[in-house]
Amino acid sequence: MGQGHQALNKKQKLIRHRRDTAYDDKLDSKITEELWLDLDRRWSQEEFQVKCELELVDSGGEPSLDDVQATLELLKRAPILYLKQNNQERARLIKTLLWNCKVSGENLEPIYRKPFDAVAVGVKTANWHPLVDYFRTFLMA
Repeated sequence: MGQGHQALNKKQKLIRHRRDTAYDDKLDSKITEELWLDLDRRWSQEEFQVKCELELVDSGGEPSLDDVQATLELLKRAPILYLKQNNQERARLIKTLLWNCKVSGENLEPIYRKPFDAVAVGVKTANWHPLVDYFRTFLMA
């Protein structure tokens, strides 16, 4: 197990410890439900990021070209798949693409899972290069 893997495991344990401590504080009414939900959401995202980084370290550090092509194909077909699928299949597709959602005013904004998050930012800014940005997402970890 390399140093990077050990550091990521340590970070994951720290996040879990913080979450457990904050949950105890919520149960003891030391923090509000709103604060607990905010902290839990943030730590869930951090823990997911660490999990992705661990998987990346374990897999050798770079996604394969097949992974990139499969991801891009899924993104291209996602709208059509969603329209053709039943509710259970739609839920599975959404869980594959999204980590969570946040409410912003009257809007519900998706928080995408990696590597779909890089695509979403690129599409929003109209500055996206599929292969370059996909690999950059994994190499910047």
